[in-house]
Amino acid sequence: MPVTDRSAARRSANVSSSQPDPKPANNNITLADVRVFAAPPPAPATARYLYWGDGNSLRRMRTDGSPAETVVGYPTVGSEIIQGVAVDSVNGHVYFASRPNALAGNGYIRRVNLDGSGLLTIYTDDTAAWPMQLTLDSVNNQLYFADYGAAGDDSIKRMNLDGSGATAVISNITRPTALAVNSLRGEIYWSDSSGQLLRADLNGANPQAITSGVYAFELTVDAYADLLYFRTKTDAS
Repeated sequence: MPVTDRSAARRSANVSSSQPDPKPANNNITLADVRVFAAPPPAPATARYLYWGDGNSLRRMRTDGSPAETVVGYPTVGSEIIQGVAVDSVNGHVYFASRPNALAGNGYIRRVNLDGSGLLTIYTDDTAAWPMQLTLDSVNNQLYFADYGAAGDDSIKRMNLDGSGATAVISNITRPTALAVNSLRGEIYWSDSSGQLLRADLNGANPQAITSGVYAFELTVDAYADLLYFRTKTDAS
């Protein structure tokens, strides 16, 4: 588009590195403060989908609002309740966590191809039966999840995408209700049943509360805008 305000064009051309930034904090940035972020991946050429758990079914629909369809459901996953979904579009997989409908027995984390084929159970734990709240660290190829045990003894774990190497990074928390990872900042975020919203390094170090009284659910990170979105307990949607 041609520039119609030539004075504006001249003013922008006169800006130099010696001029102070209108935001004072930016005038003291050193090379150690500069972080280079990778560009967002391009939109796929194929159709894009939203995936979610609906009772004992993994469902999906196109982002254009086309009718929803079942990817995996009963009787393939039995009478389980899906309570966590994470999509790995780079490797073509969907991960989902499920708990027993009768609230007794083991929970599982399973992996399936985007089209529903290749179902594989990659994780189960007899000592903490209900893995939930999945989130994907696509930069480091790891999956984080909340592992429900006895009350007050829940944890956040991470493992490799094939289910190996599961280890606790945050322990002794109570009923985490949401989980998200910001790979660029190297941080993990979660909310618990007391209404706190917290964060820590990806290895669990430096935990700290961000705010309280929010009862956050379904956390989502916009890593490039450095924003965190969530649904609260009182939201109807």
